[in-house]
Amino acid sequence: MQTPQKRFNANAVAFGGTHPYVVRTSLNNGRRGCILADTRFLSDGQTISFGQDTATIFYQDEPYFTGDKIKVLKFKPCKLDALIAVYLLAVMRKAFSSFAWGISSFNEEILKSVPIELPIATPTAKMPDFEWMRKHIRALERAHLRTLERTRIRALSDYLLAAGFGDTELTTEEREALAACPLAPTKTFKIGTLYHKVKLPKMKFDKRRDASTVRTEEFSVPLVNAKHGDNGIMFYGRPEVFDSEVMTIDIVQNGAVATGDVYPQPQRTGVLWDAYLIKASAHTDTERTLCFMACAIEKTIKRRFSYEKKATWERVKEEKFILPVTETGSPDWDLMDCYIRAVMKRAIAGIVARKDRELEVTRRLVSEDMLSEESIKVVDTPPAEVEFVEWLPLYSLKAACGKFGDGEAVEPLGWVKVDIGRKLDDRMFVVRAIGRSMEPKIHDGTLCVMRALGANSGGSREGKIVLAQHRAASDPETGGAYSIKRYSSEATTEGDLWRHERITLSPLNPDFPPLSFGPDTPEDALNAIAEFIAVLPTF
Repeated sequence: MQTPQKRFNANAVAFGGTHPYVVRTSLNNGRRGCILADTRFLSDGQTISFGQDTATIFYQDEPYFTGDKIKVLKFKPCKLDALIAVYLLAVMRKAFSSFAWGISSFNEEILKSVPIELPIATPTAKMPDFEWMRKHIRALERAHLRTLERTRIRALSDYLLAAGFGDTELTTEEREALAACPLAPTKTFKIGTLYHKVKLPKMKFDKRRDASTVRTEEFSVPLVNAKHGDNGIMFYGRPEVFDSEVMTIDIVQNGAVATGDVYPQPQRTGVLWDAYLIKASAHTDTERTLCFMACAIEKTIKRRFSYEKKATWERVKEEKFILPVTETGSPDWDLMDCYIRAVMKRAIAGIVARKDRELEVTRRLVSEDMLSEESIKVVDTPPAEVEFVEWLPLYSLKAACGKFGDGEAVEPLGWVKVDIGRKLDDRMFVVRAIGRSMEPKIHDGTLCVMRALGANSGGSREGKIVLAQHRAASDPETGGAYSIKRYSSEATTEGDLWRHERITLSPLNPDFPPLSFGPDTPEDALNAIAEFIAVLPTF
């Protein structure tokens, strides 16, 4: 345990340098930023920084400057790498979990005497088993990354399903609405001419007995109140106690922060207190026009009302706002609906793109990390004369579909040495399977040798296990658009012509449902990219 040669006052340092400045914060690995200072006072990298008083402990892989009350812990037994450090940090944080902020027990002598428990290889071993620690952390990292990958895919699928979209492709009408709405003719309307306040019977209720913060079958009615965020919903009520209405807009009339908040409530909704519901008087709202109108109303009233000046209906109904109109001067509900539909798709498309980038990085990290623990050798580029002779390129499922299905220029994650007892060729490649749907033949994480299918190989796919790209549906297990399944088809013939009536991608594991595509499936929505050749042995 060392005390840095110099501690740097946060109020006197010059930020914008190249070396980290470590303080007693619990955020950002203890780093407040990078500073400019005399490098003679750098603490060594590959050490652990310990913040006294706060017990903030972090591994620092590069030299760093320190603030007040930072100790530097140097590892004696061997070179401290990130894997051992992660294990030690968990053990040390547990050891110091009972220490309170600011107590004298954080002095150097007591810190040195705090015992920690570490694994050993044998009962008589005198040193901790550092290699076991490395392997244990690697295993945890792999498990976390693979779980993260699957949950992200499923979350994305759920997001699209909840929004009511099978895909995020804008129609011609939606693209036109995006361009037309900002330039459309407009007209000013009173809020009260388009909407009226919903009159719900006033029921006697006991909030503790008749409402809950958790939605259940018993407490099934969303209740609006002075809630900022979460679409204005904090409680759920008993349907026999709280009357409700559908396709309404919720306006918060009272609240220190929430006054003037406006939310669309397409589902059946009731009122707790400090808010009310309004409903269309002469038109019929859709879920999307509710969204448009809620935004327009909030933009109009939010800054005009406050805790001191309540957003009561008597006041709000007199407020005026601007809406796009048709040639006859009526609100253009169709344009508003189409515009919101386009905005929702565009927003989800942004999420899709971001999630895809995250997933691709996650898949690459999983593959690289798992390969490092397997007996399979992976290199960036093997000698040219052994490519597709002894070595095959390794791709993610998405990248393989892009390269062999769409003809994209895709770089492999690396090259894998392959010995499967048959001749290799330049249509072969390796992917890592995701999920359990093809067990017992293909397990989660298994490396599979695949062979790209030619353009005229349709008949040869029947009954084979294939890597498929399916834009028209998501894999039930992973939520992704790429999967390994058994291919089968039903076809009809008329003279010399034939066409698919149904194509099914079936799992081997009966716990998972098949993917089925009927005759209405667009031709480019389903593509069998490659056939499964063999599982690559890892030992």
